[in-house]
Amino acid sequence: MVWGLLIFLLGLPTLAPAQMAAQKTALRSQLEGMGIPVREEKGRLIAEATLRQVLKLAQMWNVGLESIKVGETIAQSVLEASRNRLNPILTNSVDYARGLSASLFSSPSPFPLSLTGTDAITLSSELTKSSLSGIQYELTFTEQRIKALSRSIASSGSEPVPGTTYNWISSTALTGSVTIPIGQDFGVSLNNIPVRRSELGLTASRLDIRQRELSLLALTAETYWNLMASLENLKVKEEAVRLSRRLLNENRQRLEAGVLSPFDVQVTEAQLAREREQLLGAKSDVLRIEDLVRAILNLEQVDIAMRPLDRPRVRKPKFSQAQMLKRLFEKNTDLRQLQNRLRANALDLKEARNKERTDLDFNLYYTFKGYSSDVGGGVEGFSYNADDSYGASLTWTIPLFDVSTRQKVRQRLLERKRLELDMANVKSELNVRLQSVLRQIRLSSEEVDTSRISRKLAEEQLRNEIERFKVGESTSFQVSQFQQNASEAKVREILSQVRFERNFLAMLVLTGDLFETYGIEPSYP
Repeated sequence: MVWGLLIFLLGLPTLAPAQMAAQKTALRSQLEGMGIPVREEKGRLIAEATLRQVLKLAQMWNVGLESIKVGETIAQSVLEASRNRLNPILTNSVDYARGLSASLFSSPSPFPLSLTGTDAITLSSELTKSSLSGIQYELTFTEQRIKALSRSIASSGSEPVPGTTYNWISSTALTGSVTIPIGQDFGVSLNNIPVRRSELGLTASRLDIRQRELSLLALTAETYWNLMASLENLKVKEEAVRLSRRLLNENRQRLEAGVLSPFDVQVTEAQLAREREQLLGAKSDVLRIEDLVRAILNLEQVDIAMRPLDRPRVRKPKFSQAQMLKRLFEKNTDLRQLQNRLRANALDLKEARNKERTDLDFNLYYTFKGYSSDVGGGVEGFSYNADDSYGASLTWTIPLFDVSTRQKVRQRLLERKRLELDMANVKSELNVRLQSVLRQIRLSSEEVDTSRISRKLAEEQLRNEIERFKVGESTSFQVSQFQQNASEAKVREILSQVRFERNFLAMLVLTGDLFETYGIEPSYP
């Protein structure tokens, strides 16, 4: 129990070995099913994957991307609710009431007063329906059961004298009414604004998912190339250590033969120590980036290392700058979000201007009535229109000193102007960023060519210096210097290739062509 507590406090994995083995087996099977070869070295899984395969893994396994997709589900629910907001509504009610009314006798009396007590049970059902045009329909059915008992008081302070008891009587009514807005709140396009706004909300949510997905894939691709650069740097450092160790062995043999001084051996030993130190730093960098890949793929329980199969290569954009700028404006999520907000602003402006229209409502109603001693029997009386009632009303609302409505319209207009200025500013920034990215791609391409030439020259100089050292025309110090120069040239070449890939990646992210370039299907276009 103490060890379990210590493990928990230290944050170490608490999975049992059997569970760890099962997870390894499941992960290996899943990766191999996707065409990614996996091997195991010293208890650690090693997977060799292309950039496209790693991008698809990030798209499938990243938890952060899955969490933002919940917002899209919520937006779909809001849209579905807004589409069904005009469904009919049925309201039912039951009411019981006891009342007492007083009236005067017709005959003279010192205190002529008649009392009538009533018991009433009312059942009511109301069906309402609104249309997209703004017209509201209402149908109400009412069944009221009434029972009465009369009493009389002959004089002040005297006891009430019971009178006639009336049996239950049913009063039935069916009322249909129509309310037509004239001016304000009338029109299909106006009353469909909630649906349109929900659709825009769903679009905004999907654009957020696309932007998050694009950012995730960009981070994954950059980490992929960083890992490749770290692994190549590790190979260079390992080769440098091997070369320094071989040179040290040769110098020790020469020292024993008496053709080399101890100083030259010390110089070689110092060079080997530096190379070993740099090798440890390179190994640390590789482990750090491998852990970052695991974090992106949410593989915290399984120790796995990705080995890149793709190599950096120099490419040139297939489109002219004008064509790329056009595609950029079409695909950029920031611009599309602003366009979406402009459409939402148009709806807000339409709602604000609706309040400026005349608020005039016209209402028509007709009521059928019937009476019976039985429950529901009053319906038979609907065919006789002697007791029917009908009418019409016109309601005209005039806001006095209304400043709020005008200010809301002005506010929406200012918001639209601000959004248009934001769009112009974003377009300007995107144009400059595209120019900068294309310039960086061109310069990094030249840098790759230059670093390749520099690396070849450094390797040739190192070989020549080693041959000169073998015939006694050079020293160990000079050889170590040329060896260090060759190692640095190899590292510079690798870094220049990775910088080109980063710049090319920045262009793909900027134009939104990352999905098409690597054959990845976006969640939403």
